[in-house]
Amino acid sequence: MITERLKIRQFTEDDYADLYEYLSDKQTYKYEPGGPISIEEAKKLCI
Repeated sequence: MITERLKIRQFTEDDYADLYEYLSDKQTYKYEPGGPISIEEAKKLCI
């Protein structure tokens, strides 16, 4: 999906570090189910 200000796309292999930075933070899950992920889990999500 692409709009004037936003582009939503599938993750690529290059996205794992940014995804890990966000999803490994305990504060991310303060009001969300689940828990922090490892770097290996982030890599798997981006494949």
